[in-house]
Amino acid sequence: MKKILILSIILIVNCGKNNPIAPDTYIISDLVGIWEKISLVSITTENGQGGETLTWAPDSNNSETITIYNDGSFTSIRFDEGVEDNGSGQFILDGSNITVTFDELEANGTISITNNIMVLNLLGIILGTGENGDGNWEVELTMIYEKVN
Repeated sequence: MKKILILSIILIVNCGKNNPIAPDTYIISDLVGIWEKISLVSITTENGQGGETLTWAPDSNNSETITIYNDGSFTSIRFDEGVEDNGSGQFILDGSNITVTFDELEANGTISITNNIMVLNLLGIILGTGENGDGNWEVELTMIYEKVN
């Protein structure tokens, strides 16, 4: 009787999950498709001092959609205050660890995907971008995307 109760509890708990892909199993094909950014939080520091936090959510003037391809490359269509700003980059996966290159930024971190939601937790350093061109910016990013296709 105890075994049936334990198995029933395990079954009920597992049925309530959103079927996340297990860590350490991500491959590029898990990312392929069109994703809309639904949230961004970034914390930027210069040479390890200070810190500016930015939170972002899409609205009628601000949005971002990325298309990820089979080779890990991606294109981005962004609208910042209504002005279109397109770009491209590359995703490199190693299990649940990810490296993203985009414009002048290379960031490393982790990825998780649950159903159609992708969360990237990244840390990147942009060299020589201080006020005098000699400082380094460190950027911590948490980006959340929803797969739309």
